[in-house]
Amino acid sequence: LVEAGAGDDTKPRMALEGLAWYTGSSGTPAQRAAYIEVLTAALSKDRQPGVKAFLIRQLQLVGDDSAVPTLGKLLLDAEVYDFAAQALVTIGSDAARAALRAAYSEAQGPCRIAIIQALGVLRDSDSADRLAEDANGPDRGIQLAALPALANMDSPAFREAARKFECQTHYERSQLDALLFRTSAHAAEEGEPEAEAALTAELQSADPHIRSAALSSAAGVKSIDLVLSFLADEDAEVRATATNIAISLQGEGVTAAYLERLPKATETGRVALIGILGKRGDAAALSAVLKALQDESPAVRLAAVEAAAALGRTAAVEPLIKLLSDDGDLRAAAQRALTNIRDEQAAAQIAGALSGSPPRVQARLLQILADSHAVEQADAICGCLEKEDEGVRLAALRAVEALAPSSALDPLVRLLPKLENSEQREACESALTAVCRRAPDRVAVSGKLLAALPAARAEDYCSLLRVLGKLGGAEAFQTVRQALGDSRSEVVEAAFRALSTWPDPAAAANILEVAAACSELRHHVLALRAYVRLVGADQELSAADKLAAYEKCIAHTRRVDERKLLLSRIGELPEPRTISVLQRFLLDDQLRNEAGAALLGVAERQLPAGWQRARQAIWLALDAVDDDALRERGKTLLARAEEYEGFVTDWQVAGPFEQDGKGCLELLEVAFAPEQPDAPGVTWQRQTMPTDRPEFWYVDLNACANMAGSNRVAYLRTVIDSPRAQDVQLELGSDDALKVWLNGELIHTFAGVRGCERGQDKVPAQLKKGRNELLLKVVNGGGGWAACARLRQPDGSHVEGVKIDLGQ
Repeated sequence: LVEAGAGDDTKPRMALEGLAWYTGSSGTPAQRAAYIEVLTAALSKDRQPGVKAFLIRQLQLVGDDSAVPTLGKLLLDAEVYDFAAQALVTIGSDAARAALRAAYSEAQGPCRIAIIQALGVLRDSDSADRLAEDANGPDRGIQLAALPALANMDSPAFREAARKFECQTHYERSQLDALLFRTSAHAAEEGEPEAEAALTAELQSADPHIRSAALSSAAGVKSIDLVLSFLADEDAEVRATATNIAISLQGEGVTAAYLERLPKATETGRVALIGILGKRGDAAALSAVLKALQDESPAVRLAAVEAAAALGRTAAVEPLIKLLSDDGDLRAAAQRALTNIRDEQAAAQIAGALSGSPPRVQARLLQILADSHAVEQADAICGCLEKEDEGVRLAALRAVEALAPSSALDPLVRLLPKLENSEQREACESALTAVCRRAPDRVAVSGKLLAALPAARAEDYCSLLRVLGKLGGAEAFQTVRQALGDSRSEVVEAAFRALSTWPDPAAAANILEVAAACSELRHHVLALRAYVRLVGADQELSAADKLAAYEKCIAHTRRVDERKLLLSRIGELPEPRTISVLQRFLLDDQLRNEAGAALLGVAERQLPAGWQRARQAIWLALDAVDDDALRERGKTLLARAEEYEGFVTDWQVAGPFEQDGKGCLELLEVAFAPEQPDAPGVTWQRQTMPTDRPEFWYVDLNACANMAGSNRVAYLRTVIDSPRAQDVQLELGSDDALKVWLNGELIHTFAGVRGCERGQDKVPAQLKKGRNELLLKVVNGGGGWAACARLRQPDGSHVEGVKIDLGQ
């Protein structure tokens, strides 16, 4: 063994540590004793500090009382005292304690502190008197070690010394508070007189985190008063901790102890205790909680409402219903509590109370049944539909709308002629709509509404039309369309309103016919907008079909507002022809800005992959619009488009090609068939480009069917159509090796391994006028396999007029 930095003794150290683990756990007593003897003998010799420390650590793993004399001597060694103290703590025997006490009287400075800490860990009560002297002594460092040691022993001397100690920092105060709490808590657990009172007093002045930690260790009936004393603590975290501990305290008699303290508590205390009892869920507390519903304090009564619902559920329903007559916070709390019970038996009790309650209570009971989704009480709710009190009737209608029971259809139809109040009529229409929408047979329920029409008064006829307008259906549409010609103006108005909410896209064409034939502008607008809405919502229509439908609609518009609406809808379509359609409206002074905004929307949705169409749309808009905000938006989009323009995304791929035993760079030099003009047997297929990532230009060859693998070659080709002969720059990237031909001429080679990034290689090239064939050879050594290409001017700017397109 050598001192650190003096040589390599790794192997002997590993061997000795292995022996320590073995003899200390699996070896025989004789083997362990022999190894201890070897280690103690080695420590008796003059050795370097690092070597001695290592040997002591081995004794810490394997040592027993036979090692104590040697370790005891080392406690006064300024270089290894700490290691010796740790080893004696691990041995932990009476002999180890005695050795520490023996060295204690002679030790000074850091050595004395280490011994004090060791005695504290071992809870050596025989050293308590000496520790008390040090805790009250002049050396602050030794004081700070002696106080925790005394506290760990639960020594009575600790409390006196702690009170005399003057903390100089917040950290010291916090640590001392924690020690005071720990000793007082231990004493309280042992039942010592006045210990809990002392503990409570100490915690009142402690930091919040100390108080929270103290409460978190509380347990059982003995801790109740301690926990409850902090329910009104000034710190929110402490209050929350005290509440959670009080709720979760375990042990026989905890609930009984809370109930015993409830009548004597302050108003704040009663509120807290009732909340705790409710959350504990012990039904034994129900009687006291129900009694608290009559407490003189409004705050206590409010707390009791929630607790009663939690504890009693059905047993609490009747007392809570009695509170619904109130008009204040107590009524609102009782209503919430009854709603939250959500129990069939409770719902039956609530429904049963309808008959004997005053009207305003009936209305509240109906709302509770609706909010708690008590569908099984539909008959009781429907029984209130024809109550004389308007508030009850309205509450019943809203409950029917919320629950939508099929049994309510006939009562609602019968009720409709009896309604004179517009608010109730609207509520009845909403309830009818909800019931019909939820019905399993939409045609059958619509049939009942249609059957009621002939005998209906005009206002009821209008109501039924409005409901039919939200249900749809072929027969209903014919009825509504016939009503458009009714002699009663209010019926005609209702029929158009019905069309404006029509849900069925199948009626769109007929609604456009209606719009075209309308004589009144407002009816025309209602029908036209209904058509636009239905076309937009029709998921069966392709973007091209929707565009055609919108174009057809524009021909029938009579106002600029509807034309603007249609332009915005056209701009939302992912259809190539939208640009040419919108372009036509750029010449209209009233519509140019709306058409331009739609074009910019088209451009934004085209980016990044559709940068060519985006540029076209942006320039068309910028040339026409006069709105400053639109022009600024167009310039911003143009700058974005420049980031993406010029990338090649139309490729064909052939491969993979490989040769046994050849790696990446060797394959780069093998001329496979695609490099040979008119070579037979080469199959080219369209390369799929990514649509779900911003790197739309990234050709992922591993993603191609049957392509993935190491030491393989793929070829990519495309066609560049140039309006003239011109110099350009190809910006290329590859993973891994790459060769590039333009019109059959090799213009670039990269022989290496790398990951693919845009613009890794910048290669000058010359395009001829017309068709130019670009061919890439991409060789994969392993892992990722990809390529990319971008066409730019020699100065890096956009190349105008060039098309990159393989066609079909």
